Amino acid sequence: MGGGSASVRHTVALHAYLEMAGQTAGVVAFSPDGGTVTAGGSNDGRVRLWDAETNEELRSLEGHTTEVLSVAFSPNGKVLASGARDGTVRLWDAETGRLLYTLDMPLTGLVTFSPDGSLLILGCEDGSVRLWGLPPMD
Repeated sequence: MGGGSASVRHTVALHAYLEMAGQTAGVVAFSPDGGTVTAGGSNDGRVRLWDAETNEELRSLEGHTTEVLSVAFSPNGKVLASGARDGTVRLWDAETGRLLYTLDMPLTGLVTFSPDGSLLILGCEDGSVRLWGLPPMD
């Protein structure tokens, strides 16, 4: 039961922060430890990360040129993937915000990691699901 109340608290906190910041979020993901929230979906192409407890914006990741369709943390929380209408998937260092890699891939919205973090799974415009092998990211 405690996990449910934490989820509600985090959701309410994120919603309140997004309202205060004047942002819209079409996609949201929590880090595996629940301490960081990431959101995308606004037309400015940015991916934003917040502290889930304090609502403090930690960083804003710039690189996409259009709406972000999907965001996901790797299972270890060290890498953040984002996919946008601009036809790119970007992998970011979740701690520093440094861009690690860019894939040219027209998406329909799905970006996620396999449970062990070794694969990036992408839903593509042509209806296919593509798997990308990733190097270990310890």
